Amino acid sequence: MGAPSAIHSTPLPATLQAVLTQNRPGQYGLVMPTTTGLNTVGLYGDTTLIDVGGAAGSDANGMFKRMTMMAGVDGGAIFGSTTVHPHQRRWNTQWRAKWNVTAAAAVPRRDWIGLAADPLTMLASDTPAVVHAAVRRSQPAGDATYQFSVSDGVTQTLEDTGVAFVQSTPRIVRIRLIDATPAVSMEIRDTNNVLLFGFTFTGVPLPAASDGLAGMIAGRNLDVSITNIHCYHAAGVNDR
Repeated sequence: MGAPSAIHSTPLPATLQAVLTQNRPGQYGLVMPTTTGLNTVGLYGDTTLIDVGGAAGSDANGMFKRMTMMAGVDGGAIFGSTTVHPHQRRWNTQWRAKWNVTAAAAVPRRDWIGLAADPLTMLASDTPAVVHAAVRRSQPAGDATYQFSVSDGVTQTLEDTGVAFVQSTPRIVRIRLIDATPAVSMEIRDTNNVLLFGFTFTGVPLPAASDGLAGMIAGRNLDVSITNIHCYHAAGVNDR
């Protein structure tokens, strides 16, 4: 046999490397208990922890990374990224996450799960002036059930899922950004992947085609209780 091809040891041209490390269709944002964020290339949404402690673990629902919001006034925590925004509507992103709020669920508290241009700012409000497509559960807003929420950063539109929050009961959310229509399709499912509620937003202000969005699982205590959030996975794929 002849000598092996030199292509295997030849570095890629700098311009090609630059293209490959940009956020393009087929790339994705990912939060998993065993992964490390690669913020320099934008492929992964790194875990951001704010005023919290955390650890990996597992239960009957799978492996998870736990965030513990420590006792203290107005504590918050985010799984996601505040600096890398791998998803845009023009890339027809599909995003999926599984999460669980366990232990002493603080009253009042606010949770956001989904895609947003600024996950950190999302925690501060029930009606954030932030581009997003996400699920809200907010006791200050009087949410007895999960709410689907979309916004172009100015106008927010809500849809009541009718699905009640149950402590220590995992939920799965699926979000699809559809560029051609345009539309945002959202679903909430149980831990067995059974559909509990689905809805498609059309004809209302939505994330623009080129708005950069990051995946997030975020929670905020508005009192001095301690709360755990388990993140089993959160991943999005840009798919044309």
